Amino acid sequence: MTSLILSCEAATCAVPEQHRALFASHTERLTSPEGWEPGSLNLAQGMAMKFRTPLCDAHVSRLLIDISRRANDPQRWSDIAATLTDQQREQLHDRQFAPHLNTLRQRITDALKRNAQVLHVSVRTHGGLRGGPIPIPDIGLIYQPLRSAERAFATRWIDGMRHAAPDLRITANEPDSGDHFGLLHQLREEFPDPSYAAITITASQSLFLEGTPWRWDKAKKLILDSFAQITHEIDPNGLLP
Repeated sequence: MTSLILSCEAATCAVPEQHRALFASHTERLTSPEGWEPGSLNLAQGMAMKFRTPLCDAHVSRLLIDISRRANDPQRWSDIAATLTDQQREQLHDRQFAPHLNTLRQRITDALKRNAQVLHVSVRTHGGLRGGPIPIPDIGLIYQPLRSAERAFATRWIDGMRHAAPDLRITANEPDSGDHFGLLHQLREEFPDPSYAAITITASQSLFLEGTPWRWDKAKKLILDSFAQITHEIDPNGLLP
């Protein structure tokens, strides 16, 4: 049996009240995709509801602290957050980053007491122009090919999506995708393959914001239905047979 864990690290552009003055002149940046990933929480909540699995989502803008990165990554702090004192950044770590990471660790640990394997899906969206000089995927999967469980799950998932949507650009492991997802790398170092498998699903924000090249509800259904095909069914405890 395999347990499913869902997370969303760039779910919101919210800022705690004590730090709002810091963003008084940066409102446009905060509410833009620089401050969060539009559509990521909507997709993650859709997966959580369909598969009756709790969602572990972040509650703060990544312009304040980027929870998708490693605990010791200096790039967790934007140029705006860099103006905070060391004590303020330490408090943000303790109040925002550490609870998210520790919740994931605890869920993984608890799940592995019940089952032999955990599949952790981190849900994200990405920006860019589909027809730009560097084409971006409509949907992408990011995983570590050398980890057998991740490779097996991701290969089946991406094959299912490509079969159902041959007109979409669906890719795996884009060249610049690795360094921006350090949190999962950190968890991979703590939990071995094949017990722990981590896959990032990332959808183009143009699907969510503009309905192109597919309507968002149609694209979301593709993602959810193709995932259901590789997992068959999930019980109320989030178990994959």
